[in-house]
Amino acid sequence: MTSPWTVRRRKRKMRRLNEYDEIFQSHLSLIEASADLTESINMPADGFEDIPMGDASGYKSQPQCQEPGEIENICEHQPENSNDPVDDRPSVPLKYRLAHFVSEFQLSVQATASLLGILRDEGLDLPMCRATLLETPQVPIVPKIEPPGEYMHFGIQSCLSRLSEDPTVSSMEEIKLDINIDGLPISKNGRCVWPILAAFPDVREISPFVIGCYSGVKEPSDFDSFLSDFVSEVNQLTRDGVEMTRGGITRRLSFSIRLFICDRPATCKITSVVSHVSKHGCPNCNQIGHRVGQVTVYSPIKGSARDDHSFRTRLDKDHHKAESISGVERISGLDMIKQIGVDPMHACHLGVTKRVLESTVGKVKKAGYVGTRLRKVGREQAGQFYSSLKSFIPSDFSRQPKPFEELPNFKATEFRLFDSYVGPLVTKKFFSAQQHLHFLHYYCALRLLSMPVPTVDQIETAKTLLGTFVENFQSHYGENSLTHNVHMLLHLPEYVEMYGNLPSISAFKYENFMQQIKRYITSKKHQVLQQLHKRLTEQHQIAKRSWSKRELTDKFKLKKNLLGCGFAYRTCTFEETITIRANSKDDCISINGLPSKVLGFAELDGRKGAIIKEFANTTPLFLDPIDSTKIGVCYAETITEELKFVELDSVFQKAMKIPFDSGFVIISLLHLGFD
Repeated sequence: MTSPWTVRRRKRKMRRLNEYDEIFQSHLSLIEASADLTESINMPADGFEDIPMGDASGYKSQPQCQEPGEIENICEHQPENSNDPVDDRPSVPLKYRLAHFVSEFQLSVQATASLLGILRDEGLDLPMCRATLLETPQVPIVPKIEPPGEYMHFGIQSCLSRLSEDPTVSSMEEIKLDINIDGLPISKNGRCVWPILAAFPDVREISPFVIGCYSGVKEPSDFDSFLSDFVSEVNQLTRDGVEMTRGGITRRLSFSIRLFICDRPATCKITSVVSHVSKHGCPNCNQIGHRVGQVTVYSPIKGSARDDHSFRTRLDKDHHKAESISGVERISGLDMIKQIGVDPMHACHLGVTKRVLESTVGKVKKAGYVGTRLRKVGREQAGQFYSSLKSFIPSDFSRQPKPFEELPNFKATEFRLFDSYVGPLVTKKFFSAQQHLHFLHYYCALRLLSMPVPTVDQIETAKTLLGTFVENFQSHYGENSLTHNVHMLLHLPEYVEMYGNLPSISAFKYENFMQQIKRYITSKKHQVLQQLHKRLTEQHQIAKRSWSKRELTDKFKLKKNLLGCGFAYRTCTFEETITIRANSKDDCISINGLPSKVLGFAELDGRKGAIIKEFANTTPLFLDPIDSTKIGVCYAETITEELKFVELDSVFQKAMKIPFDSGFVIISLLHLGFD
């Protein structure tokens, strides 16, 4: 007799198969509809040719605007055909589209085989199984034993060789990489993986890639042994260079590591230094902390700076765990201070900002948290106000504001939304005047350091603001509040000065890629590294077929008819990362610091542009500690009725508009494209 649980499992499996079939049929119908649309269009492709767009992260001269009279006569310039522009790239074979579909929705081996069987019955020439469709490697892979687990080294040279056909990578004159090493739990019983990830600092289109990975029931027992293959290859490539081949031509390029971007616990393990909760835990200065209860607290001023020589000679013996050279210290020419970064995601968003919110609006008062904590009614009102802002947060934010009762479940992106964007609206309404001003020092410093290209004056101003913020931190949040993360704010501007703005040295993109790795591993107990190797190879095969589409980068596409005719559009996507839409969330831009509302996009006399209304009577949201307009934040009372046409080759920033008091608060978005 069949068990009722077996019957239930079979029914669930059938439901999943039916769902996959529905998804595929809808996907296939969209492809067929797109093909029919392509055949029906008679308009020359030149009428909708993509045109290059400037760098949206900076500013340049005032864009050219047409007179209001010209906007009223836009309808006179309507093209003969009113269909949307259609991509004129050659069609992709069904086999490749199907492979992308199976990979994107993570169909199982059985579901893919069933789907392929259905399509083969219809007479389509397709493989019989998932492995053939996705070109899954069948060569057995034997990982290296690395107690208490195993390790597989994919190789930097191997990964770069696979990327050599990418037009962006093939045009490089030298190879510089950022490195991230961190642990990722994959099951509840403690099993984890420790991938070694690499990424190009200045190429946002290419995701991080795996150059090595450890898997085991717990973290590696010997990090020096775990990193040995990685360190050896880095030294070899630094000495001999990297071979890059494209079109049959092989070049040898210089190779170097720019920066290690890791959280502090992982950094301590790969550099063999004491923990961040130790009295000698600061990696950048010799400031010695002291214990307040069970917490290590630092002074609000910096100590004498460490350097690579003092690190390698063990000048501060209490700072080191290993007496001899170990870990990434074995990498030739690596500066153990300047090239071991401070990650803003963990130090600022998950560190300082979380501490501030837990001390003021947290539901549970933690032991030792002393500060101006709001009363229950105030905490509830602040949470309701903050969560009410979700109707105005752009779609670029993956997580929307939630009540502060859910603060223990907040992620780094939610803390960034508060400390870099809408936080002052909450603190101004519900915090005391002194605490609001104190938070503004932190807020302004983060935004100054997140500017597209921070200037020397902006970095110096941020240093002063952070110094004041750290100096007064204990007076607001208690004697035991000045922990390692707060102290590291004093060193953060140094890394911005050396390597670029905060988003470019943050671990957000690596944390996002970690979740992809977790999805690749379906069986958490057996052959974890073999699964990861197969999935990464499949993704590479799919990515190779999309490299020909990379020419669309830095160009923009208009789509979704706005007025039912072919010359007006609701959406514009450029750089494949930023989207402006004529809706209540994504319709705000800032042109040379002047905020505007986008009503739509149009093509006028062969020029593509945006139809906008400018905000009137703009003033700074605050003047203390600095003028808010210097960090892309202003207050606007009304919107003008005058329509203007702004060409899309003008440089602008996307922004958000939040109703506040009797007007709008306009805040430019600074992190787009880095995650």
